[in-house]
Amino acid sequence: MLLITIQTLVITILSTGTRWLCIHVETTAELPLYLIDKAVTFPFVFSIDGAYKSRKERSMRTVKRRHHHTRGISRLTAASQYASIEK
Repeated sequence: MLLITIQTLVITILSTGTRWLCIHVETTAELPLYLIDKAVTFPFVFSIDGAYKSRKERSMRTVKRRHHHTRGISRLTAASQYASIEK
């Protein structure tokens, strides 16, 4: 999962363009710091969360497969031991 997506690029271009326009027209704006903090933090949090969930699901599938293989091998060995006892 990528941290930089098309949406991130569009937002970056728009914000940079707006900043350039404000400098060019000599206009200033007061933005609260918490608003900027939320705008930067949330996309990264969701991207990292998505990557973590994806890794967790893959590892759980691997563990499940190994469990089934181990179970099958133990059943085969138990069946072969049982068959050798009957002879």
